[in-house]
Amino acid sequence: MRNTRTLSLLAGLLLLAVMATGCGQARMGKYSYRVSLDAANRDPSTQRMPSIEVDFIAVNEQEKELWQGQDIDAYFTPGNVLRANADKYTMSFTDQRSQPQVLPRSDPIWDKWQRAGARNMFILASIPMRGDRPTVDPRRYVLPLDQARWSVEMIDLLIKPSGVVCQTPIRPAK
Repeated sequence: MRNTRTLSLLAGLLLLAVMATGCGQARMGKYSYRVSLDAANRDPSTQRMPSIEVDFIAVNEQEKELWQGQDIDAYFTPGNVLRANADKYTMSFTDQRSQPQVLPRSDPIWDKWQRAGARNMFILASIPMRGDRPTVDPRRYVLPLDQARWSVEMIDLLIKPSGVVCQTPIRPAK
């Protein structure tokens, strides 16, 4: 009887410890990202696609504010120190190379991001902006890496003249 009670108490404590460490801890998932250019990016007079670079930077909670405040025009300026030193994956689109591109979940960059404790994926695109700049720059898109938020392995993104658009449904935060 006493052994059963002790065993029950230990099992309860173990369960409590597992719940305490597991609750609120987002587990980083590795995803493939497929990026497509919207045909509306074509210059109406020349029918050419502009050159657009798309950077993927997975960041931890401490780095999130830095990347949230980064000016996109300054970031894509040649010689930008933050861009030069970032652990990033870059896709380059041109008129000759405008087909969809994929960042595979098997790419070694994911291991670097995982070791750094990444929780969010920043997608930054050098889309030429026309007109007034909105308060929130649509060329910066942030997606969670939490496994609980995604039911897929491939996330589809569309680069429009107005900004980056995620076409894959995401589960609401709990």
